[in-house]
Amino acid sequence: MQWSEILAEIKRSLKEPETGGHWTDSELLRRANLIQADICRKTELLLKTGSVSFNSVTENYSLPADCLKVVAVVYDNKRLIGTTAQQLDDKCLFNSKVWRQESGEPKMYYQEFNVINLVPKPQTANDITLHYIGVADDMVNSTDKPFNNTEQLQSASQAIIDGVIHRCMLEDGNVALSDRYNSLYLQDLKDIKDLMFNVDRATEFVIARPRR
Repeated sequence: MQWSEILAEIKRSLKEPETGGHWTDSELLRRANLIQADICRKTELLLKTGSVSFNSVTENYSLPADCLKVVAVVYDNKRLIGTTAQQLDDKCLFNSKVWRQESGEPKMYYQEFNVINLVPKPQTANDITLHYIGVADDMVNSTDKPFNNTEQLQSASQAIIDGVIHRCMLEDGNVALSDRYNSLYLQDLKDIKDLMFNVDRATEFVIARPRR
C-alpha cells in the first residue's frame, strides 16, 4: 500500500472527510512515520545492508544512524565473529588486555555504543559491509510505500493503520476505541514476529482485518 491508500483507510476508520477533518494529512503522516519506526523497533522487521567507512582517527567504524541492531559484519569478503570487550578481556591471562594493541587481519568485532571495533585492528583502511536491523525511511509523498518500499512487507501496512488510529483515539480521549485499536496493533506486532520466526523475512504475509 502506498501512503495515499493508507491515509484513505485511516480516514475511513476515523470517519474523517477527505478535507477539513479533525486531523490534517500532515499530522496523520507524521504519526504514521512514528508508528512505522515503532514497528521496526519492536519486530526487527527491516534488514538492511550498507558499506561503512573506516575512521582513521578513532580506528573504528561508526554505525549508521538508523541501525537498531547489528546482525553481521563482513571485512574483506569474510564474515567476522561477534564478541564483546568483556569476553576478550576474560580470555586474556590475568586480564592483561593485550588484544587491544594487536593489529593484523580482523577476525572478530565488538560494538561499543554507536561504533564497531575490529580485532585485531586492521593495518590499512578498508570499508566493511554491515548487515543490520534498521528503521524504515519516513514516507513523504503520496506514492511512497512503507518499509522502504519493500514489496513483501506491504501487508504489514495494517499495523500502521491500527497504530495511527489508536494514537488518534488516545489523543481524542476516546478510551474504548483507543483500547480496541491498541489491542489490534499489539496483535499485528505479534503476528509479524510470529510469522518472521517461522518463515524467511522475504516471504509475504497478510494481517487480516475485516472491514468495519
